[in-house]
Amino acid sequence: FERDGVLSESAIHSLDDIGRLSRAARDVARSLSARLELARDEAQIDPLTSALNRRGFFDLVDAAAPGRAALLYLDLDRFKELNDSQGHLAGDRLLVQSVNAMGRVTRDGDIVARLGGDEFVVVLPEAEADHAAEVARRIREEVTRAAQAMGANVTASIGVTFRSPEETWPEAVDRADHAM
Repeated sequence: FERDGVLSESAIHSLDDIGRLSRAARDVARSLSARLELARDEAQIDPLTSALNRRGFFDLVDAAAPGRAALLYLDLDRFKELNDSQGHLAGDRLLVQSVNAMGRVTRDGDIVARLGGDEFVVVLPEAEADHAAEVARRIREEVTRAAQAMGANVTASIGVTFRSPEETWPEAVDRADHAM
């Protein structure tokens, strides 16, 4: 490619090609990275409510709440009746409103997740019992109010437990489910 310190024309074209290929490879890598990040987010976020889903919750909760934490387990009572009487769009609307209510009642750093169907968990890191009870009360009021505005008789049952650092999150969730 080089003779007497001068690059041949074919070498110059090859270097231009290498530069173009290098830029194209960087663009493809950026695009794939963005798509991978989006796919990871979609795998951890409930598409209806935008809350964490079960996978996202268990993937992230250890880092977000490594110490003692209050755990609220919620189930929407008579939710099936709403779906049966007003349809699944009304049920979906109440699920979204319920997550929004949980978001209004919780603090930055608290975790809201939809485990599936009409079951949710809220984690309150380092919360005291009186704070956890107050959050549970306010969530129940907000969910009931949203359901009443839709003409539905849906309430929330909430079990409150505290997770110690020695307990796994699945164990704590199971205990909170039983407390409900």
